[in-house]
Amino acid sequence: MTATAKYPGLPAVINGNGAVAQVMSHVCGGVIGYPITPSTEISELYEAARAEGGVNVWGKHAFFFEPEGEHSAQSGALGAALTGGQFISNASSSQGILYAMESHYVTVGKKIGGFVLQVAARVVSKHSLNVMAGHDDIYALMSSGYTILFGANPQEAADLAAIAYRVSSLSLIPVANTMDGFSTSHMLSEARMPEPELLREYLGDPSGRIACPTLAQEMLFGAKGRVFQLRGFLRRHARDIPADDVAALEAFLEAKADEIESDNDGALVGMTLSWLPEDVQGPWRRQWVNAWEKGTRQLVPALVDVNNPGLTGPVQNQPDFQAGAVDHRTHFASAIPALTRQAMAEYSALTGRTYSPIHTYDVEDADIVMRSASARSATTSAQSCPTCARRGSRPA
Repeated sequence: MTATAKYPGLPAVINGNGAVAQVMSHVCGGVIGYPITPSTEISELYEAARAEGGVNVWGKHAFFFEPEGEHSAQSGALGAALTGGQFISNASSSQGILYAMESHYVTVGKKIGGFVLQVAARVVSKHSLNVMAGHDDIYALMSSGYTILFGANPQEAADLAAIAYRVSSLSLIPVANTMDGFSTSHMLSEARMPEPELLREYLGDPSGRIACPTLAQEMLFGAKGRVFQLRGFLRRHARDIPADDVAALEAFLEAKADEIESDNDGALVGMTLSWLPEDVQGPWRRQWVNAWEKGTRQLVPALVDVNNPGLTGPVQNQPDFQAGAVDHRTHFASAIPALTRQAMAEYSALTGRTYSPIHTYDVEDADIVMRSASARSATTSAQSCPTCARRGSRPA
């Protein structure tokens, strides 16, 4: 960790569930969850903070709802995420994830931004019930298309929770923030918890605007722009404005298009008022300042919007369905690695805690590379060196 980091973290002794729940209480607009060991505590701790009157870092009092089962929890979380403008989470494990698998596929397919599934990974019961750590559940989820992040300890669980919301809002693909059940979820450890100020700066207001990170996102969600809206205004008010003044306004919009697009405060409006009748000046100013900049979208887009009705999830026959599946991989899933590296680099710069999609340990001249996920990575690093040294190999 860099000692001079802007946000070095708040020292704490905490378990993985508590670390994740603390981040959720700072950033979520709502959580819909159903208890299942060992992730139950995540929603319990979140709801305890919320019930005591806690608000997120944008000053909003979030909601919590417990439905009748894991399938309903994920379906409800999907519905909440569709409304946009807020970060939404569910927490689940093992059979709970399998029970809700239908909704998980839909959550990915609908391009739900800002949604994170918090997972305390647990083995799926087979010949008998077992509630301890195993990765059956998260590997079953993998084929649905989630971006999956693994944390090895409470520190990583907290940091990756924050990174997960960032990745999801940038990529519009849900993220599963995963840790081992019990060995991380319930194990107390020293950690530096993300500051509320960090989360506010790093994530950004989910109802705010960003430039669309990809061309595909711009095509689907990007605003047509302030100049486009103002030209529409002139067409609608053509009878109210003299033709010569309309022409002058059109020429002004053409000549200063780039400046106008970024003029969110309306600083340039005054230069146009001489061409407008007095009773049109107010509506013109409102159209100017309320229009969204070209190529921008809401950080967490709204796919269900009473002010802009639309259709999501229709029935499609083979050609359209196949095209949609391919387009998802080509134009959305393919962007995830770069956007994940971007999100991790941004977080590392603010906190001094370095993150990348793959953490390596002493691999530069290794003969054998061992790969592991979650809490096993620390054990692998600690035990592999002496074991391989006895065999005459250089481990990593």
